[in-house]
Amino acid sequence: MSSVDKSELEPNDSDQEGVKKPAVHLNGDGQPPESVNRGREPKPYATMAESGLSMRRRDPDASLLQAQRPVHSSPEEQWGGEEQKSTDSWILGIVCTIFGLLGVAILWSITNLDHGSEKAEVEQAALEVSQEHAEQVQLNAEEIVEEVERLTRGYVEAKSVDERAKYVRDPERVRPMMNSYYEDHPLETGRLKSIKKWLPVEMDHYSFLVITYELEGEKGSSQLLIGESEQGVMAVDWESKVSYQTADWDKFRKEKVAEPTMFRVYLELTELSPFYGFEFSDYKKYRAYKVMLKDEEEYLWGYTELDSPVDKKLMQMAESELKATGKMNKLPVIVKLRYLKNSMSDRCVVIDELVGKNWVLTNPEKQLK
Repeated sequence: MSSVDKSELEPNDSDQEGVKKPAVHLNGDGQPPESVNRGREPKPYATMAESGLSMRRRDPDASLLQAQRPVHSSPEEQWGGEEQKSTDSWILGIVCTIFGLLGVAILWSITNLDHGSEKAEVEQAALEVSQEHAEQVQLNAEEIVEEVERLTRGYVEAKSVDERAKYVRDPERVRPMMNSYYEDHPLETGRLKSIKKWLPVEMDHYSFLVITYELEGEKGSSQLLIGESEQGVMAVDWESKVSYQTADWDKFRKEKVAEPTMFRVYLELTELSPFYGFEFSDYKKYRAYKVMLKDEEEYLWGYTELDSPVDKKLMQMAESELKATGKMNKLPVIVKLRYLKNSMSDRCVVIDELVGKNWVLTNPEKQLK
């Protein structure tokens, strides 16, 4: 993404005066703080490389998984919000248990699957699961192991878009996106060395696996997401792997697009003073979020109307995250954003709709209506 002149994003002396609300009110009561600071909006922070949501939570609705990125440690640490130094691709995170109870029994038993003895343990775990659950999954332990390895190897070793498309979820919808994306991005490929970790996760009643793998000749590890479709077919979630955007972010901002436009972003309820200004100066009416792209320092301010449907959904997520981790982490979500018509600000947008509670479209047909 191209760099942006910060002066274009901040109110100047001739702009409408902004109000910075000094505290985050999770209860949405709209009560004014003891003191109100008036002045210029603070400049963007230097980095946004950390955070994401912890996977150590019980509430599936709160588990918006963190956007994915390659790690040098286990995926459990990444989902726990630990800062990761990455060299390669990333992985969104949030999703949930794969293949029902059978998947849980099998997958939590799997680490370092390149060792034959551990593979045998996985298969033994499957035998201990009830026949009823085994029939629901329609795959035995050995078949699951082999299929996941086949998908991972096929995806990472593919040398063409045609070949890679054979391993992705929802290929008819996704293939045109892949064609467009790889016109501007290299098709990264390599030889699979080993699968190191499996992390089962469930989202919106759909099962997924976070796969941590290593490539020959490369340091560190990378991750991808494997999920099951409506037909029960396992495949790689390409959109979350590359953090695909359906629209151009720079064009959206430059043209101040007033039509709801879908983006994969982080939302953050900042503990420092949020910005209330221009058409959104009434902090008793609106709630402010920082809106950020992956790996970008610049951000917009996004607003929900207090107690609106989208506000309630986001606050439920934020409160669950705060309860689970004790802090306000950035929420990786898919949302629709728009500018007000004739907007006075280049930087203030409406959060119009929550499309997904993470960067994965678990049910595209339903979510994209």
